Amino acid sequence: MHADNRPDGPAAPEPATAWPALRRAIRDSTLSIGLLHLPTMRFVEMSAPATALLGLEDADLASVDAVTMSEEPENTRRALELVADGVIDGYQTRRKLRGPADSCIQAYISVRVIARDDGSEHDLAVFDGFDPSTDDAGMFDSEAVLVVGIVDGSQHVESVSTDVAAVAGQSADEITLHPLLDLVHPDDMARALAAFEAANQPDTQTSVVVRARDGAGGWRLVRLAVARFGDDTGRYGFALGPEDTGPPAITPDRVTELEYRLRRIAREIEAAGIIEAFDKFPDLEKVPGLRDLTARQWEIISRLLRGERVPTIARQMYLSQSTIRNHLASIFRKVGVHSQPELLELLHGGSTPTTGSASTH
Repeated sequence: MHADNRPDGPAAPEPATAWPALRRAIRDSTLSIGLLHLPTMRFVEMSAPATALLGLEDADLASVDAVTMSEEPENTRRALELVADGVIDGYQTRRKLRGPADSCIQAYISVRVIARDDGSEHDLAVFDGFDPSTDDAGMFDSEAVLVVGIVDGSQHVESVSTDVAAVAGQSADEITLHPLLDLVHPDDMARALAAFEAANQPDTQTSVVVRARDGAGGWRLVRLAVARFGDDTGRYGFALGPEDTGPPAITPDRVTELEYRLRRIAREIEAAGIIEAFDKFPDLEKVPGLRDLTARQWEIISRLLRGERVPTIARQMYLSQSTIRNHLASIFRKVGVHSQPELLELLHGGSTPTTGSASTH
């Protein structure tokens, strides 16, 4: 149990009356998640996997403070204040948390605003360690895929996944070498720049909701997530994904839909987190086929570079293993290899495949 060390800290209020079904969906979820009230930085609901991970099974959530449970309380406070002030709409970071019996838990935490209504602001905090049921494999196959890429220190696009055309109406070749912010509505430019500035914190990814060009002369809401690479190049990985216009209809008969939406949010957060691995990509000029990959294929390669195997990748991406293998076969063709070992050798700086390998086109 983590007591609040702030002497005059107000108790977290109950969410608005429209929220009981959402709270129940979070409480009963198989994801490791919690609902955080931003003004007080306290949790008002948490799933069983989350309470087990944090050793809070018997705790009164009214006393669980997101700041004091962190081993880096000031960093946590500053990050949540940025979210509460509307500078960013969410962030991801690695944190050491205080676990049961004075233990320390290494966790990857994602925070995302899911509502700003009636003067109440709530975050969905997703903790590392959720393990979705295998029955859900493939449930996200029809979901829109994130657009991912790399920008330099001045936000000019170095590379971007091919599915950017579906979002911006321009091909990857047309966007490469141009400022990423050219895609953002002028009135949202400051928010996008603030996300890049906030992402300068080590091991931190930030996100904001902005309007982006839709390729038909209009604008659509998208979530822009950015993370600075850990080297001294000043480059960032970025992801663009669809943004819901609001929380799902919260009625007692729609808890199943709520759980689905919570899982989708968790999936989007997890996928966006892969951008931190982009700095491990080989020189794209040396492996031209990498420029022909979709966002899903970028993510699969990022996971391979992190040492994950196909079963783990499938589980974390909510896809079947056969779907992952189909994506790998497409990657093999595009970069000109025949097997996963050849692909890994190429990604780790090995020689480009010789004549007789699969076509890179």
